[in-house]
Amino acid sequence: MKLKPTRLIASLGLALALTASYAQTAVVKLSQGPVVTTNAQLLLIPNPLIPTKKRVIKNEETEREREIKADNPLAPAVASWPPFANRITPPEQPLKANRPIIGGSSDEKGYLDRQPLFAVGASWAGPNSNESPYTPPDSTGDAGLTSVIAAANGRIRSYTRTGTTTANSMNFDADVFFSPLGASLGISDPKVVFDRLTNRWFITAITTNADPGNKVVVAFSSREDVNSATTTWTMVSFTPSTTGFSDYDTLGVDNNGIYIGINLFPTTGAPGTLVCALPKASLISGGSAPVTIFTTCTGGAGMWTPQPCTNDDPSATSAFVLGVDNAAFSLMKARRITFTAPTTFTSSADLSLTLPTTTFPRTVPILGGEVADALDDRLFNARIFRDASGNQVVLTSHNIRTTAAGIASTTGPVNGSRWYHIANPFSGTITLTQSGTSVDSTGSLSLWIPAIAMNRQGHAFLAGSIANSATSPGVGGTERLATDTLGLMTAPVTYTAGSGNFNLISGTERWGDYSVTTIDPRDGQSFWTFQEYVAATNVWAVRVLKVLAPAPTVASISPASVSQGFTGNIVITGTRLFDPGATFPDRFAASLGAGVTVNSVTWNSATQATVNVTVAETATVGVRTVTATNPDGQSASLTNGLTITQLVKNVSGSLTLSNYIGSSASIPFTIELLNASTNAVIQTVNLTGLGAGNTFTFTTTQLSGSYKLRVKAAKRFLGVVNNVTLSLSGASGLSYTLTNGDVDGNNTVNNTDYTLMRSVWGSLGNGANDGADLNGDGTVGNLDFAILRANLGQSGQ
Repeated sequence: MKLKPTRLIASLGLALALTASYAQTAVVKLSQGPVVTTNAQLLLIPNPLIPTKKRVIKNEETEREREIKADNPLAPAVASWPPFANRITPPEQPLKANRPIIGGSSDEKGYLDRQPLFAVGASWAGPNSNESPYTPPDSTGDAGLTSVIAAANGRIRSYTRTGTTTANSMNFDADVFFSPLGASLGISDPKVVFDRLTNRWFITAITTNADPGNKVVVAFSSREDVNSATTTWTMVSFTPSTTGFSDYDTLGVDNNGIYIGINLFPTTGAPGTLVCALPKASLISGGSAPVTIFTTCTGGAGMWTPQPCTNDDPSATSAFVLGVDNAAFSLMKARRITFTAPTTFTSSADLSLTLPTTTFPRTVPILGGEVADALDDRLFNARIFRDASGNQVVLTSHNIRTTAAGIASTTGPVNGSRWYHIANPFSGTITLTQSGTSVDSTGSLSLWIPAIAMNRQGHAFLAGSIANSATSPGVGGTERLATDTLGLMTAPVTYTAGSGNFNLISGTERWGDYSVTTIDPRDGQSFWTFQEYVAATNVWAVRVLKVLAPAPTVASISPASVSQGFTGNIVITGTRLFDPGATFPDRFAASLGAGVTVNSVTWNSATQATVNVTVAETATVGVRTVTATNPDGQSASLTNGLTITQLVKNVSGSLTLSNYIGSSASIPFTIELLNASTNAVIQTVNLTGLGAGNTFTFTTTQLSGSYKLRVKAAKRFLGVVNNVTLSLSGASGLSYTLTNGDVDGNNTVNNTDYTLMRSVWGSLGNGANDGADLNGDGTVGNLDFAILRANLGQSGQ
């Protein structure tokens, strides 16, 4: 088959958006439950930490991996998607796996040429093989608001978010944990999801004590805090098939249901797959919870290892399930499973999506001359995320054998981690927006059993196991920012190094079989990953890592200067500022130092946030540091980012000068601000005259509150006191009427004033006794005497 370039590009967005609806294969009842227990009751059961059983290879059935498949002829042999210009296939050239790629820049090797920017925020060793007789661990876990659960074959443990434990923390043998459902269940393949919508934990596993007809067990908590003795667990079980062994359960939780993928190994015939759907509300309420079971593969084309997507969108009406195609490499199959209340589910037909070329992974050489397996090309984790624009997308990943450039190859030296970013999971045509291959550029280290997640900033982090023949398996990771070139991540680096040789079983060492990377439910920003590594010689362990995206920066503040008493908006400009929204408990925050109260914060974009503040009148004048803190706790500060200036209040009013016809422009007068309680003078203002309309204005730096104000104009007028309330803007509209007649200016009208007036009678009333011209007409005479006589005996305040 030959394709033109335009056909090639279209092919990666190809999806068979079939409208037919697949009816369920069966609806089965719960075999057991609901059974209710508490942490306290489970803690009373002996929980051996040292294995009493011989070491066994977990679930032999998982070794029944697929045969080598035919390749999808539409698949382009590229490491990442979209391809670069020089990767466009020449016209009329067939697309073959491992075809050479023209060019040699780092981009064309499938990785970003920069050092990682993400950092470890928390890290601890979870369950290990000294606590479990099984291998591999099937590493799984999730993070809640206060708790973290890490689980492995044989052990389920809970922690605080910093990795500490309490007397009531979960530390259960997996069989003990599910023992309310029966004894000797042989619990295997645990999966853990924290449901942000209900603040509950969901744990599933399979039993291995029956083949065929084994069970899936489901437990859910009464609340988020699983480090408490009173936390309740409700458990149920069901049998997906009575004709085969149900293996390798996968788990997804959304608003409507609990979805469990199954690889089914029948007693006779080819392996197939199932998807089981349980109504969440009905299950939680303790009512009827029938299990709808869909057959998604019967040995031919269809999903292998179906991966239901956990989705925390409260408005979701459909779930999305996907997996690699069981009949061909480089092809993905997906379904939409729709919920109809109260307990009904229906499935779409298969949706198909062409991928860049894939193949099976290789076994991984590790320290000590051993090799570790990598299962097959199944997807290891899948989840619905929201990108930086708020669109719902699917991210998932698997391991394949590649060249050092990330191209799928059956002779490649390493395993790379191929990841996919898929748009339109719930309507229309599913589309491969971008895809990449995280691979060691030297062709030495393998990165395998991967899981990828994307935070609400649009940044992505992929983690898995990393090793080569000279390295003990550790935890490796690779990253991309939302602004990075589509399809590219950084070259993988080691986040937690392995320590010692690993040789637990004869032959190829079992490794994996699961991998989880998820997003912190508190901040929508941090990544949590749960990965297998070698903690010591012949000791596997589950490593719990919290990984932080790059910290923010602060470049400027506007306005850069405000006064004491200011209330209003301050805009912070920087980079990587982030807020996840009101449904998350940890939010973007800002601080501006003592005396500045943050009233509200509005996150506008990655480069700008608006902070409404109130600056106290008592705030210290001067420069201060402004700090912006992302919800993950990382912060950035701008030293001397804000200047607080002295608040100056305006006080204004008008004076009525009784019986005065002269000009007030040059009359001196005194204003005194008094303590309202003690009458002590706080501030004195001397002015040389009044403004138009006999108005006055002065400024003060006194704090808002109640005061007294005393006004005395020239010698003629008696002082008067009013109660004054200063606000942030000062005081205005004050009005005073001053009584005339005080010739000597001693604030009293008496005989002394009369004596002085008589001594300058008929004169201009200037000099030492200039106050004698009471009416301001320029002459001391009868009119002035009449004023004095009318106000005789009065005193000012």
